[in-house]
Order: sequence, then C-alpha cells, then structure tokens
Amino acid sequence: MKIATLCLVLLLTGCGKVGAPLPPFIRIPERVTDLAVHQDGNNLILTWTNPATYIDGSEATDLAQIQIRANDVIVMKVGATAAGKT
Repeated sequence: MKIATLCLVLLLTGCGKVGAPLPPFIRIPERVTDLAVHQDGNNLILTWTNPATYIDGSEATDLAQIQIRANDVIVMKVGATAAGKT
C-alpha cells in the first residue's frame, strides 16, 4: 500500500517553472550583407562580417563554422570568429 501511494504521489507531482510558454530559440544567423571578393593571383579572397544576431533578433552566441557555397554545393568550410567580427 505504501509503495502504491508513493508511486501515485510521484506520478502526480511535476517539475518545471510555471509561466507562459515561450517560442523556441531559432539558431539561424542573419544573412551576411557585406560580402566582398578580390583576386590575388589565382586566389579569391573573400571578406565579410559575421552576423551579430540570429533571424529571431537574439544575439548570436555560438557561431562555429562558415560554409562557402556555389550553386548549393559546399565549396569550403572555415571556422567562424566571434559574432559581429570581420
């Protein structure tokens, strides 16, 4: 009987913070708007500023990798510097 009561109490109790539901964070960075390219011999040098925010307006905090694409094919991946940095 005690075990059944204990199980019932555990099933009926919950954890969590009471409050209004919030939308999920959207971790998609804003578009790069200042992409520039110049040629140095046979090399193309791309420069840009990393997005400072995600598309939902929140601060970009975990940029890890930049993908350089051509016709939806990943040409190169490079590590990202801090958000909002060149």
